[in-house]
Amino acid sequence: SYFIFRSLSHWYGLREFIILAPKRNNDAVTDEDRANLLLSSTAIAVSNVGCNVPIFIRVQHEWRNMFIGLCEGSGLRTHFNICHLKNAPHQYRHLAGLLEIFKSKLGANISNDTIVMVAVRFTYVLKEFESTTSRQALPRDEAGMPILTDLPFGSLYDPVSGLHLSCTWPIFSEELVTENDDCNDFDPLLSQQWAIGVTLLDDLPVLLTEAVQEYLKLSTQRESIEQLLGKIQTNDEPTNNSTNMADPIKRISDSRTQQYWTSFSSSISNTTNRLRVNIFNPPLPPSVVEKTIEYLFNERPTLSRQRSLVEEYPENTERIRQLKSVPKDSFVYRLVVSFAAICSLPSYNHLRSIAHIWFDVVQELRTHWETGKLIPGLESGSPNLSFSKFYQNLQMLNCCIEHRLRHENDTTTVEEQQQQPPQPQPQPELDEDGDEFYECSSTVPLSKSNLSELQPDGRLKPCGDLKLLYANDILYIPITQECPPATEDMLDEQTIVLTSLGSGEEATLLRAKMQSRSLLSDMESFKVI
Repeated sequence: SYFIFRSLSHWYGLREFIILAPKRNNDAVTDEDRANLLLSSTAIAVSNVGCNVPIFIRVQHEWRNMFIGLCEGSGLRTHFNICHLKNAPHQYRHLAGLLEIFKSKLGANISNDTIVMVAVRFTYVLKEFESTTSRQALPRDEAGMPILTDLPFGSLYDPVSGLHLSCTWPIFSEELVTENDDCNDFDPLLSQQWAIGVTLLDDLPVLLTEAVQEYLKLSTQRESIEQLLGKIQTNDEPTNNSTNMADPIKRISDSRTQQYWTSFSSSISNTTNRLRVNIFNPPLPPSVVEKTIEYLFNERPTLSRQRSLVEEYPENTERIRQLKSVPKDSFVYRLVVSFAAICSLPSYNHLRSIAHIWFDVVQELRTHWETGKLIPGLESGSPNLSFSKFYQNLQMLNCCIEHRLRHENDTTTVEEQQQQPPQPQPQPELDEDGDEFYECSSTVPLSKSNLSELQPDGRLKPCGDLKLLYANDILYIPITQECPPATEDMLDEQTIVLTSLGSGEEATLLRAKMQSRSLLSDMESFKVI
């Protein structure tokens, strides 16, 4: 455990070492002969591999914290031993007594005038102190309900269980200081080096980790919305468009696209209005759900196109390409934050609560489609393939909403032009024989509407100074179709279809025709004059 590592580090001043211990406490090394055999085997292994790291062998039972060890390096072997004493001997309590024991161990190998170099460190441990917690739970509203807009952070308990201060005197001669029963030169305030550290609790539960782990655990569940919230009931009241739900699908190729969009929108609207969820014992209070939906669909500026992280971190290109994330503060980002916040609520059913929020999100997405409102917190334009597939699908939904709005605006403009009152026609004159004659008025000016009718459609802009042959008219660049947006899944499906065609000549021609469908349509519809 961490206590054993810290103890050995404090006792011997080591920063790295190896511990050999029995896997089970019942197999403790209680025999001295067995301990010496293990130590001898360790010495042989260390000598063979040239290991300079100290190796300790745990002997006796685990609760005694007793070790024997050795270290070899630079032609020197050091033995480490530990013994338990009820009362420390008098000479072990100060530096003078320790130096006397050290010199006696060396015996005749040193002379009387040999000077011993000493390094001293005193460690002061504080275990009882006023603890502070860094827990940041979810914010609450006036009614005490949780607000699912922030992630929980911090630990359930104070992670610091102790403080220790180390006062160190680096290597010096034994003659420079004195420490015995009568005198002590080791004043902590005069220490040359101070170091402070903390003792942390093992396996401390933290809020964010537990919330993410719970969220990943719930992601493997396969229960449906009806199983979690109740059966989705449909009203039996007949509607005018309910019997023609399949008609819009059949009218995709119809030239009267306005009827398609009107019928399709009304069908979805009627379907949404008929959906009712019967939730018995709702998992979340209505106020929490309303504030969460408001947080997710809050109107905010459209996100700009994000710069690729591959350009910012070229050294991690391969790892970054394997990630599928979303922009910060985007719609999907906020949705995941809300789900993770739900997973940190102790007194709520997490799975049913997430299902509750998800159903309301789907209903709100339906409303945005019906009313033609763009989903906030998404990048504009075609789906960004560097983000997650769910984010791409929402971008595709926004593209559909934009296309629908443009289509409805164009159709409205055409209808307004068609509804303009016709120009008054001159009344014919009758002669004596009853024949009708029309006189052409030379004073009627040519209206702008008539001029616009004479202008060709489909022009984008002039193509520089280029002109048509034999006509001396300006050559225009045509308005072509935009590249249809596609998500990663759609591109994969197209790739599978193109690959399944084979490699023959006919397959190659068919593949080229499928890939150039939009270009062929533009070429057939555009006229340069």
